Amino acid sequence: MWPGPPTGQPRPTPGSPNSTDASDNASAVNGADWAAARVALDLLSPKWVPAMLAVLAAGPRRPADIRRQVNPDITNKVLSWTLRRMTAAGLITRRVIDDGQRAAVLYTLTPNGRALLEVTTAAARWTLTHPAVPHRPTTGPGRVH
Repeated sequence: MWPGPPTGQPRPTPGSPNSTDASDNASAVNGADWAAARVALDLLSPKWVPAMLAVLAAGPRRPADIRRQVNPDITNKVLSWTLRRMTAAGLITRRVIDDGQRAAVLYTLTPNGRALLEVTTAAARWTLTHPAVPHRPTTGPGRVH
C-alpha cells in the first residue's frame, strides 16, 4: 500500500511553517495526490522505461536503435512489450513508414512522455544528491545488508 499523509491533519499551504518545502512552493499532498503519484510510478516501474524515455528524447528511433542505445541484451519480447506498453500509455507514438520497398517503424516521445522524463530526471538527481540512499537492490541478489 502506498503511504499517504497522516489522517486528520490539515493540508499545509505553501510557504507556511508547516509546509514540507516552502522554498519551491511545494505543499503536502492529499490522498488523491498519492494515488496519482502511484500511477506515474507504475508507468515507470518496468525496468527499461526510464532509459527508453531518455533515448527517445533525442528524437525518433527505430526499435533496433532503441535496443542498441539502452541495452543490446534486451530480448525482442521485452523490447516489444515495453514499447507496446509505453505506446498504450501515451508516452510514445508508433509510426510506420513504408517507402514501397520495405516498412520501417519509428517511435517518438509524446508531450506526456517528455513530462514523465522530467520526473525520471528529477529522481536521478535526487538519487545522486542523497548518497546515503542505497544504489543497489534491497532484496534479491546483490542486496544491501
